[in-house]
Amino acid sequence: MNLEKYKSQPVKRLDAERRWYSRGNANNWKPSVTTVIGEACSKGKHFEEWLMKNGLNAITIRDESARRGTKVHEYIEMLLDNGEVKVDDEFTQKSLMSFEKFYYEVKPDVVEKELFLYHKDIPWAGTPDIIANVNGRLSLVDIKTGDYRKSHEIQQLMYKDLWNAIFPDNPILDMYGLYTKGKWIKEPSYGFRKFKDSDIHHKVYDLWCFLNFPYGKPWPKQLPKLKKEFKLGPKSDTRSIDELL
Repeated sequence: MNLEKYKSQPVKRLDAERRWYSRGNANNWKPSVTTVIGEACSKGKHFEEWLMKNGLNAITIRDESARRGTKVHEYIEMLLDNGEVKVDDEFTQKSLMSFEKFYYEVKPDVVEKELFLYHKDIPWAGTPDIIANVNGRLSLVDIKTGDYRKSHEIQQLMYKDLWNAIFPDNPILDMYGLYTKGKWIKEPSYGFRKFKDSDIHHKVYDLWCFLNFPYGKPWPKQLPKLKKEFKLGPKSDTRSIDELL
């Protein structure tokens, strides 16, 4: 495995109406794993009931939950990089205490984290949270601050395809979901769930293409180039509208 060689040709990410990845000088865009799953997979009956229960507040609650999750991910990354962080809000503190307990109990040997994965022969791209040796086996570990959903397994399967295509000599052997808890009462806790192999993720990608791009190749919309500087030149004709008419 040659991570440095792979990183020498950086992957770029575009956040437009969807998230896209490309590599090198060519704009050969591929949709992100989370974009494909988010638009092709239902979140289930319980999520629909939650939407109805919360009504207009659902978007606010959802966005706040996403912000909390992003914050936890960022702090875990900093913790792994620097060995220490300072946190001042309760949800993140409890989540990091959950991660800390996992780290000392499972003892993952972290190989890479937040690495943009892109391969010319795989029709999607994405960014797994952690690549680590767990129990001596190279594994994907995805961090979640919410509850388990079956789509989490699809996400890991898509990341596994990418990694194994890029680094065939060091394939991913196992896939896990790490569920940190940000609302425990007495002591930190976490869930660590192992996922099984499947080929269902290919069908999910095909469904996403069918729903969104039935007549062509998936491609980001070209956003208009907007001016940053504006300046009005001298008027060529100073007559009023009435005079011109």
